[in-house]
Amino acid sequence: MSRCWICIALLTIIALAAISVVLAQDEGGQAPPPDETQAAPAEKTEAAPAEKAEPAAPKPEPVLTPEKLLAPGLYRQLAELWGPVRKGMPPVTAPGNVTVLSVPVGAAVYIASVEEIRDATSPEGGAMPVEDVVFTETHYAGVTPLTVTLEAKEYVLALRAPAREAGFDGGCVSKTTTDVITGGKRHTYRLYPLRKKAGQYTCFVASFIGPQDGPQRIGTQMLERGTYEIPADVLAAELAQTTGVPVALRPTICTSLNTLGLAYYQRDEQFYLVKATLIGSTLRVEEWPAE
Repeated sequence: MSRCWICIALLTIIALAAISVVLAQDEGGQAPPPDETQAAPAEKTEAAPAEKAEPAAPKPEPVLTPEKLLAPGLYRQLAELWGPVRKGMPPVTAPGNVTVLSVPVGAAVYIASVEEIRDATSPEGGAMPVEDVVFTETHYAGVTPLTVTLEAKEYVLALRAPAREAGFDGGCVSKTTTDVITGGKRHTYRLYPLRKKAGQYTCFVASFIGPQDGPQRIGTQMLERGTYEIPADVLAAELAQTTGVPVALRPTICTSLNTLGLAYYQRDEQFYLVKATLIGSTLRVEEWPAE
């Protein structure tokens, strides 16, 4: 019996010693291990930076095509002269076409290739004058306004004035024939270099008026019909780059170029002629001092 009491006493001492160790650890400030049933606090995460809004895409610039750059009245007239619309028929502004206009209308048009003119010989075997080659029935194309289909090559474009008073034009050879009996003016003709580029429609305007000619000489039908419908800012930029048109006159000149395809203005007591030619969707503006 005494041995049992001794064992019980020893077990009690060991248990008390273990409890005192646990209490000593608690008093030392060490936190008990977390309860596995409690969720660990969520880790702090940095918020993703807000995506920058992309700037709105700029509105696309309007595509300028010959159909849109020609005045509606002129386009309708050219289309009617080109022929009835049939399936598979190219439009009047097809890339292989050239439109020849004149102010006023009604000028006779002749077209011959430079190659043919160079190769032409007279009965005596000599070179032939350009006029003798071009002004023939073979090369007669019609009267303005006119649209023809041409291969990509260099040509001489010849126009005979619709009246005796022929005005002025630049970038050409201009001559006036006389009557062998009276010695008076018979008719004026002009020779222009024409380079037809592949895949590009061309609209060319010939001038047979002068700086002082008014609506009666030009013709009210042409004034009402118009020639181009080119945005004013595009025309103004071309005028600033290629001509000496004063800033104050540019709006008036732009209106005249869209109406007739040409315009006159005066600077330093000198008149100047400005013309607009359409090559594909590109505008070419040129200027000459009027004689």
